[in-house]
Amino acid sequence: MPSPEKLEPNDAVLLRYLLGALPVDEAEPIEEASIVDEDLSARLNAMEHDLVDSYVRGELEGPNLAKFNSWYLSSPLRAQKVEAAKAILQIVDVVVEEVPATAPPLPKNVPAASPTTVSSIAPKFSYGAETAVRTSGGLRFGTFRNWQMLGVAAAILILIGAIGFLSSRNKRLRNEVAKTKQETTELSAKLNEEHAAATAKSGSPESLAHGLDNVATVTMFLPAPTRGASTVPTVNVPPGTGLVVLSLGLGSNDEKSYRAQLMDPATQKILWHSGTLRPGSDGTYVSVTVPAPLLRTKMYLVQLTHDTANGAPELLASYPFRVEVK
Repeated sequence: MPSPEKLEPNDAVLLRYLLGALPVDEAEPIEEASIVDEDLSARLNAMEHDLVDSYVRGELEGPNLAKFNSWYLSSPLRAQKVEAAKAILQIVDVVVEEVPATAPPLPKNVPAASPTTVSSIAPKFSYGAETAVRTSGGLRFGTFRNWQMLGVAAAILILIGAIGFLSSRNKRLRNEVAKTKQETTELSAKLNEEHAAATAKSGSPESLAHGLDNVATVTMFLPAPTRGASTVPTVNVPPGTGLVVLSLGLGSNDEKSYRAQLMDPATQKILWHSGTLRPGSDGTYVSVTVPAPLLRTKMYLVQLTHDTANGAPELLASYPFRVEVK
């Protein structure tokens, strides 16, 4: 099987991704590709550093500044990166202010000094007392300055190490999330296949319930979205529930196969993907089996998609619902 085409978004698209301004169907491929594509991950890291630097230096403005404040800083981890960048900038500014200006070199052909100038300087070199005092003071001040510079350098190294640790931890967490997503997708696909096989074999919901009597389930019908709909269905999920079966009304959609994904609208993160779904016997609905442990008491969206001729997913409908775990 040929390998999938490498994703190479331009800088403008990556900037919108970092600011949370991309639609879900465009942001998700970038997020997944950045986990396995080291080049894309390096580009994102470099652009994120530049973005944070621009914010810390007050160079962001307009919509980019608004999105940075409302979306980027909403993550505690990203907020820590900004605070670390502010601390480094303050240290660098202090170092720049403390470093004395270097005196310009004297010209090679210096004219002879006047007798008055020589006589005013000579006693200091002849007796040596004042020269020794100034030299000793200069050495002590230089030593103190060196210790200051060493402390500043150590602080910068500690901050850089902390940022590196946070970046490494972030990458590890993203890998774990990707692995969990893959395992959840495989489990869902297996459950959907068992659901379809049991339905085809028995032809009745009672037989299916008998075959899955060891798994507590909750079933809910979500009608096809319509304009002006204001009522959001609530799914009550008792403790110990293993599966939540959502029957999605298809309305005018008449595709042969579908896919579904569960999204948290508050964060716009995709929490779960289904396998291939087939319409019910009358073609008016499609059933989605969601693992109940993924759900919390909050709002969710089930997004129904289908694969176009070129293999790209196309969003057909979104079904809002609220979960009450009790």
